[in-house]
Amino acid sequence: MIDSIVAGLVVALVNVIGGGLVIRWLVRQINALKGTVAAQDATLKTIGEVNRTVLEVFRAMDPQRWAKEVQIHKRFADEKAQAIIEDERRKYEREKEETARRGKDAVAFLFEETQRYIGAIIDLMPYVPKETRQSVLKEMRVSEHIRRILTEVADRSPDWSQGFRSLPLADIARAALELPPPPPAARERLIR
Repeated sequence: MIDSIVAGLVVALVNVIGGGLVIRWLVRQINALKGTVAAQDATLKTIGEVNRTVLEVFRAMDPQRWAKEVQIHKRFADEKAQAIIEDERRKYEREKEETARRGKDAVAFLFEETQRYIGAIIDLMPYVPKETRQSVLKEMRVSEHIRRILTEVADRSPDWSQGFRSLPLADIARAALELPPPPPAARERLIR
């Protein structure tokens, strides 16, 4: 009986020790499998991320979407270019109007100044000796119309180049009554 108890105890002890070793081995195997499962989980997550990235790339390369984006960008660029062109056109129109206004002002100024100069020439004509008037008029750079008017004034104006002292009083009075300088008709023709 003792033998059977000892044998039972030995069997129990072997069972306990064997079971412990089996459990210990199983724990190691389970831990090793846990590492494998964790590595597989990380691998699967990485593959999932790669798949999402590939899908995004495929979506980004969608030709219809790109065509729409290109059309939108083209429309924006066309609108911006049209706005720039319109701004430049308005600037050009303002500059053109300003240039035309300045041109008109310059022409009016030059016309008034020309009238003053011609008036001064007519006023001073009697003080130029009659024999030199025609040569002076030929040297002037003026239009033929103005040259004809000045020639007429030169022919009709008295000669006061020597001053009033050299003329007798009767000649001065006659000259003043016959043709008062400058002739108004000549001035009026210049204005037309």
